[in-house]
Amino acid sequence: MQVVTPETLTDAHVGFDNVIKRGITMGNWVMVVDDEDMNLKVAGKILSDNDMRVTALKSGRKMLEYIKENGTPDLILLDIKMPEMDGFETLSVLRKYEKELGMTETPVIFLTSDGSKDSELKGFREGVADYISKPFKPDVLLIRVNNIITMQTSLVHLKEEATIDKLTGLLNKEAVNVEFSQMCTSRTGCLIVADIDDFQKINDIYDEATGDKVLAGFAEILKNTFPLGSRIGRIGGDKFVIFARGITEEKDVEEFSGKLNESIVEKTKDILKKEEIPIGVSMGAIMVPKLGNDYQSLLKLAERTLRVVKKKKKHGSMVYTTITMYEEDKGKITPDMKEITEIIGEHNIENVAMQLDLEAFSFAYRFATRYFVRNNRNYCKVLFTLKKTGKINNKKYRTSTDDFGFYLRGVLRKSDILTRSRFNQYFVLLTDIDEEYVNGLIERVLSKWDNDYDFSLNINYEVEYVKNDGSADANMVGANIVVIDNDEKSVKIAKNILGEHGSAVTSFSSGSDFLNHVQTMEMIPDLIIMDIKLPGLSGFDVMYKLKQMEGPISQVPVILMTEDKDGKTEAKGLKRGAVDFIIKPLQPEILQARVDHVFQLLILKKKYEK
Repeated sequence: MQVVTPETLTDAHVGFDNVIKRGITMGNWVMVVDDEDMNLKVAGKILSDNDMRVTALKSGRKMLEYIKENGTPDLILLDIKMPEMDGFETLSVLRKYEKELGMTETPVIFLTSDGSKDSELKGFREGVADYISKPFKPDVLLIRVNNIITMQTSLVHLKEEATIDKLTGLLNKEAVNVEFSQMCTSRTGCLIVADIDDFQKINDIYDEATGDKVLAGFAEILKNTFPLGSRIGRIGGDKFVIFARGITEEKDVEEFSGKLNESIVEKTKDILKKEEIPIGVSMGAIMVPKLGNDYQSLLKLAERTLRVVKKKKKHGSMVYTTITMYEEDKGKITPDMKEITEIIGEHNIENVAMQLDLEAFSFAYRFATRYFVRNNRNYCKVLFTLKKTGKINNKKYRTSTDDFGFYLRGVLRKSDILTRSRFNQYFVLLTDIDEEYVNGLIERVLSKWDNDYDFSLNINYEVEYVKNDGSADANMVGANIVVIDNDEKSVKIAKNILGEHGSAVTSFSSGSDFLNHVQTMEMIPDLIIMDIKLPGLSGFDVMYKLKQMEGPISQVPVILMTEDKDGKTEAKGLKRGAVDFIIKPLQPEILQARVDHVFQLLILKKKYEK
């Protein structure tokens, strides 16, 4: 066995991997990270002499770079005290990288000459597997390394038994439900359901063993097709689900579809030695979180899209839109009210508050606030923010934040609704509650949590009580506002300010874009805010075309924006029907004040027209 000498060491990395090049079959792969040459030499010799593959690196930064290029080892021995990045910082970055890619955490043993209790406690809180003191004692080093590797191997085996589909090596249906729910709430990407077309013919003409070979081959194709960090599972006989990480464009889905269809045809030829089966792949997809982040809801929409694909054009793909729904409904009997109620209704209303994902909550919140304002009902908003103390590690902290959500559902009323706005924040809407009872309710909620649970969380909260005395109107809460401007800065200001006050803001970069969409918009806007100087059609031109249209769109009030301060432009706009003018660059306070003013005028107009 070759031993590395200090002369062979570089700042980049020290390689004991040369034994692999000589054709020697090695056992477990251990990575040693230490800035001292002698420690690397000693640890490397002890481990490699015991048939372990060893890679030695001289800094945490180099370790992270090496892992990104070559993958993770079975075990890392990591020195705590190193220049540039110490062991704790290196471990933290490693865990973030593993989490982003959905990888199993690599066990880490800290190497230290510091025997302090505080350092050791901190390491275990951060999730290290063990500590080894320096200078090394060969027998201690070997025993601790072997124990950790044996334990990790056992855990991985048990996890695979519980989560991996034996035929394909992909996630099984139970594991998919867990992992994809997490991916959909924390990642941007595309959820895809893929189905092998005419697969049953293979089982019918040949046998199930041949069909199994095709399924296993298709699983390998899936693994080699989608981006790093994607997750793939098998949820039925020949049905697979993929979370394609970072994919946001329909053209990318079409590209994957082409690759999969080409590859499965070639794979099936190799297995069957014939070309008589018209095999292919159909895919239904939906973008995340564009249309929500609840996995089960998204899965149903992706499966619905898949049915349209198989009906219209096998061996292809489609991304879900509202058009997909209409296509699938063609030719079906129109359901009556009872049937629709059965589909969308809550059959068994539990005695708990309703928790919704952020996308669904936003619609419920807008409806509720409109209802409260219209009917002069008061309501209260509460934002709970959970922060960890030094008493718990990150893993326990995450678990505790999950538990707090379950706790809130149980302790609040069934008429209240809540959402998880961030992993450590819950936004609650308390309905029909008097202001004098709010603080008492929150104190009881927190007191019961402290008494019944011991998770050492610091819980902060913000309260905003909203009184509706009839001076406002539903149009001012949850208003639907369109902003037309090719100035990204102005659009951003408008979205931030108006969005903070509960309005839904949609933007267009030109008047032509807006006019092209106006006939298909699901909701007529309550207000249009538009720059005069636009590419193509001017703001005045757009106003003229809107006035010529039939229906409510012609009556939507328009606020014009301009950089001109001479007064002539403003006079021209008002003569043509604009309800107000705003001078650019936008000032947030002025923007909100003018929008509020316009809505107040509209309210009075509606009031006196009745």
